[in-house]
Parts: sequence; C-alpha cells; structure tokens
Amino acid sequence: MYMLMRVYHAELDACHVPLSKDREARYQRLRAGMEKFIHANAKNDPNKIISGIENDNIKRALAGLKSCNSDDFKFAVQALDQMTTPDNEKMVEGTLSLPRDPMVGDCGS
Repeated sequence: MYMLMRVYHAELDACHVPLSKDREARYQRLRAGMEKFIHANAKNDPNKIISGIENDNIKRALAGLKSCNSDDFKFAVQALDQMTTPDNEKMVEGTLSLPRDPMVGDCGS
C-alpha cells in the first residue's frame, strides 16, 4: 500500500493535480506512519526499501504515464482518494499497530 500510495501521489504531482487539504494531510500522516512502521519492522535495510520505491517504482510509473487524461491516471486519482479517506486512515493505523515484516504478505511478496 505504501508503494502504491507514493506512486499515485507522484503521478498527481506530475499532472499538477493537488489533493484537497484534508486528503493531503491524511496522505502525509499515512506516509509518515508507514515509514515509521517500515523502519521499526523491516528485516532488511528500511532506508533501502523506501529509496527503492522512490528510485524505481515512482520513476518507472512516471515514465509510463502516457497522459494526465489517461484511464491509468484517472484510476490513480480514484485510488488515492480511497486511500486518503478518514475510514481508511483509521484502518491503516490499526494495522500499523501490529508488528510484522512489512515485506511479507499480500503486497510485499
């Protein structure tokens, strides 16, 4: 989820589409919480995990972004909107309270 959230936010930035103030605040809290979780629980170098997302996933996504009017971009906007709801923020906060390797699970493999 952290990687997708970062990629979608980068795509919105590239297309100059800002999140509303409340959603941006939730995004920043979610990002900080997830980064804290990664630092506390990663079995491998947490800085390498985070920089890999910044240097690989985000760059690859931006290079593949065909248009700010594409269906892929519209999906990114919708997905980030869903990720930055108050309910999702509460759900994520709950999952971050359970220590585990952030690279293990449905999305980490």
